[in-house]
Amino acid sequence: MTRTIRNIMTAGLTLALAAALAPAAPAADVPAGRSMPAESKKDTRLARWLTSFPNAAGQARKEDKLIMAYFRGSDWCDFCKKLDREVLNTDLFIDWADKNVVLLDVDFPAEKRQSPSQKKHNDALKDRYSVIKTPTFVFLDSDGEPITRCGFDTAKLRPDEPKGQPKAFIEYLDGVVKNRPHRQQIAAQKGLDDGLKAAKEHGLPLLVMLTQGESEQTNQLCTDLLSAQKFVRFVNTHMAFVRLAWPKDGDASTESLELLAWAHRQKVPPLPFQLVVWDPHQRTVTARIPNIDPVKIEPTLQRLRDVLPKIDYTGRWIEDYRLAQAIASQLNRDILMAFVSTDSSEWSQRLDKEIFQQEQFKDYARKNLVLLRIDFPKNTKQPEKLAEQNRLLAEAHGVRGYPTVVFINPRGQKFGEARYMKGGPETFIRSLDQLRKEDYDRRTILSDQFKPEDVK
Repeated sequence: MTRTIRNIMTAGLTLALAAALAPAAPAADVPAGRSMPAESKKDTRLARWLTSFPNAAGQARKEDKLIMAYFRGSDWCDFCKKLDREVLNTDLFIDWADKNVVLLDVDFPAEKRQSPSQKKHNDALKDRYSVIKTPTFVFLDSDGEPITRCGFDTAKLRPDEPKGQPKAFIEYLDGVVKNRPHRQQIAAQKGLDDGLKAAKEHGLPLLVMLTQGESEQTNQLCTDLLSAQKFVRFVNTHMAFVRLAWPKDGDASTESLELLAWAHRQKVPPLPFQLVVWDPHQRTVTARIPNIDPVKIEPTLQRLRDVLPKIDYTGRWIEDYRLAQAIASQLNRDILMAFVSTDSSEWSQRLDKEIFQQEQFKDYARKNLVLLRIDFPKNTKQPEKLAEQNRLLAEAHGVRGYPTVVFINPRGQKFGEARYMKGGPETFIRSLDQLRKEDYDRRTILSDQFKPEDVK
């Protein structure tokens, strides 16, 4: 008999998200931040599990690894006990985990003593990642952003696998690590003029990191902020960016004079450190943020979200990938990226005529998608920047022929692709809906189904 986490938890002890990310250790009764996720003999080898998210995040950041969070009920969940016994305490899994991930134990015991702070910590993680059943594994980056999740059906020892050899699960885990989002570098413009031009070109705000002086504290703050992946991904999706230093006394270079003139017009004073947001639509500064903690970056990101211009998107085809990313993130939509050759590919033309131009598809797209056309015409010369963007996107997604349709979720993750198919918009939409549902389940809810016969 399976039980949900809500069946076993006492109401009223849910903690706010900030508590889950607090630097303090959540429980004093967990020796050295470790736990044992299985009942075992004293001489049994055990994986190294942390019980504090902040500690796990710090280690993941230091070692550039994913966090593998295990939501379990150690003393009541039969499925968890089965996984502990047959999978998680095998040498094969322990060796793999030591090399590839940071393990985080998120336990919800029924009888075993657990400190109030640990319980609140685990409740907060359960709520944050919408976990309703055990066992659930959620894979996170060092900022706590979910990558994917799975449950018992994915992790269990298969009937044809020898004892101690959960190779199917290891193969799945290898895929998770291999396909993890790569660390991003912030996409910085060379100077103020280039930053202003990029903001106007893409219709996105310009974020200026502006410093004065060269103190060790300010330099470290800049380094830490530009290393924070949550900050970097946000800026790369929603903004143009430039890092500038306030001109020194006597500096009469053209770049320095232009910066001083711009700062005077925008009423930006010199400070040791500040983030300045300039809106290309209003042509004015809409925010200045002088106090930032790179470790607790969410308040800063919220300030930046608050001043993002609302994008009016009605389902039209666009060609600007940066703009498509911003729209998808702001409206929480998937991107349909169509790699086509509109003037030379018969199948591209048929895809457009039989599916994309049909009202049924247009209605669906207006509600659910951001439409991005990546065109490779043979008879028309494209602007240099557009041609370079399209070439890089084709290389990134391994496109070898036209048409190829790639689907990207709001987090920038590819979740499927398609080519020309018969059946018109109805068949295309049905196939796309299935891909989108699978991706949503993978990121948001537990898709594995428990089967009582799997537990003896």
